Amino acid sequence: MALLTEYRCKATPGRRVVEVYDADSYLGDDDAMAAARKQVVAGDGYHVYLRSLQPDIDVDVTIRVWDSPPSPPADAEGHIGVNIESETGILVLNQLGLGPAGEMTLLAYSREPEPVDDDVSCSALPRIS
Repeated sequence: MALLTEYRCKATPGRRVVEVYDADSYLGDDDAMAAARKQVVAGDGYHVYLRSLQPDIDVDVTIRVWDSPPSPPADAEGHIGVNIESETGILVLNQLGLGPAGEMTLLAYSREPEPVDDDVSCSALPRIS
């Protein structure tokens, strides 16, 4: 398991939520948002919602893209796996009601050693921590 890339950003959890989504996936998912209220993190494949108990304090969000799914940290209190697809290769980190906090441009990766064509659509499974 190797870390391919990482993106860090500070965000204010508008309405106690930080959202990560593909640049073309504007519409949210109410069911995933409700699940995040109970589980802290939830997603629908196109959006990931991160719930915070502090609405007005900036949080550090780190998005990591791995070559294979990592094991949960040994000291974690719980684990919920979430995946996100990105057709555009751009993930938006959104502060609900406040607008975007940042963008992460993904690169197309291949399991083979040769580079991937630029015309190939990008899909990645970031780990959000």
